[in-house]
Amino acid sequence: MASRACSRPSLWTLGVTSLLSPHLQRRSDELATELALVFAAEPAEITQQVQLVTVAASLAMEHWLATLALLGGGLLSAAAVVHRAQYEALLRSVWLRYCANEAHMERLSPQVTVATAQAAQNLAQSSEMMKAVESVAPTPLVSALRGFRENSWKALNSYAHAGLHPIRHHEDGYPSYLFEATAKNANGLGMLGAMHTASLTEDEAFMKHIHSLQIKYSDCFAPK
Repeated sequence: MASRACSRPSLWTLGVTSLLSPHLQRRSDELATELALVFAAEPAEITQQVQLVTVAASLAMEHWLATLALLGGGLLSAAAVVHRAQYEALLRSVWLRYCANEAHMERLSPQVTVATAQAAQNLAQSSEMMKAVESVAPTPLVSALRGFRENSWKALNSYAHAGLHPIRHHEDGYPSYLFEATAKNANGLGMLGAMHTASLTEDEAFMKHIHSLQIKYSDCFAPK
């Protein structure tokens, strides 16, 4: 039988136990530190579009770090919700780069007000973005995004909307493998986002270095 955390691992429970191994937590943190370099690198051109692409990718990275922190604290249900947001932020970044027009970018550029927030609600949702990027984004990027959606999206939606998965696991405890699987999936999206962002530099040597981290940190990712 898989080991389990405490029966109700919530914010009001004392002694929440994380089932994420210290080794994977440490290695994931090291990976995140190295991948943060992509946001310090200068893009080949600075435009409104590049700025929005970078900001959305940075938001995905913030969600990644939050996912790891929540897993480290034993809060898997919350981690799953943020992990879902990580995917959506990365998908938004890819969509902004390959599919968005000027009108879309204008909706994401002004200061936040009631009017601008209302206009931004009309942006493409995740299923529409996925469909749009499939025909224009690089094949490896599309394959990775599609694979994640096919394998993880329904379960993550359950966590986001208090469905069967979180209700039962919150009551009964979490299988230990879920901690590792969630961390490795989040790391995979983090790596994907970093490669996507690094390509904005058009610096072949830098892009090669970022890609090489997949090998250096191979223990941080789910097997393909």
